[in-house]
Amino acid sequence: MAVGDINSAEQWMNDPRHRAALAHDAQRHLDFFRPSLDPSGGFFVLDNHGTPINGAPNEIHWVTRMVHSFALAKAWGAADCDAMIDHGMYYIWNVLRDDQHGGYFAAMRDGQIVDDTKLGYGHVFVLLAASSAKMVGHPDADRMLTDITQVLMDRFWDQDHGLFYDEFARDWSPISSYRGYNSNMHGVEALLAAYEATGDAMYLSKAGGIIDFFVHKIAPQHAYAVPEHYTADWTPDLAYEGNPMFRPRGTTPGHSFELARLAIQWWDLAGRPADETLTHARALVDAAYRDGW
Repeated sequence: MAVGDINSAEQWMNDPRHRAALAHDAQRHLDFFRPSLDPSGGFFVLDNHGTPINGAPNEIHWVTRMVHSFALAKAWGAADCDAMIDHGMYYIWNVLRDDQHGGYFAAMRDGQIVDDTKLGYGHVFVLLAASSAKMVGHPDADRMLTDITQVLMDRFWDQDHGLFYDEFARDWSPISSYRGYNSNMHGVEALLAAYEATGDAMYLSKAGGIIDFFVHKIAPQHAYAVPEHYTADWTPDLAYEGNPMFRPRGTTPGHSFELARLAIQWWDLAGRPADETLTHARALVDAAYRDGW
């Protein structure tokens, strides 16, 4: 298949053998993660062999993404997803949610707070989980959507820049001036899911603003290798280096693939405007191939 040949790409995507291979791989992942359900609450973190890792906490991004993944699986038509979705939704609302100050804890273990930081990264995943759960008719999705939307808009939304803040203490006092690309990129993912679940144009508009900043403004200034870290006024901080998993120095090629896909999704949902979104998305993919391989 020639690169850029749309007809060939569509033929390949609709090929029964290719679709069967995708279905087989998806089912393999679902079967691997189903045993992660912890009867005492949340989900076990599994090693590469599917064995629970003793003492690993239930981190907010882990629990919410499990809900999102099994909601997608249910929408796809996979069987036996409800128990995983129900279990995760209960844990998010009844264990991770902070009844005293609002918002959601970063991590819990055995009903005890491990990390009480309020992370933008984790909170956008709560929005993603609630949106995906709503798409498959979960009865608790609406209350979670209402709650997390209010928290994100009241606490994390930087009105002056149209982007998400990254982190606060439990009582919402500031703990750093750090600003991050990762939480905003996943914020776009969650906002688009919320728009698809609710039809509320507010979500689409805010996703579009984030796309405009990172895709149309920042990416072209950095050869489409989008910097991960920023100062309080959203100036790229190229020297910053933090947690090697979530805040590695410089740029992350995988995030360029994600951002490109999200930019195309936003462009499609927004009515396919006649702008440069697709051109920038292709440049992001090309840069990710260049830097990643």
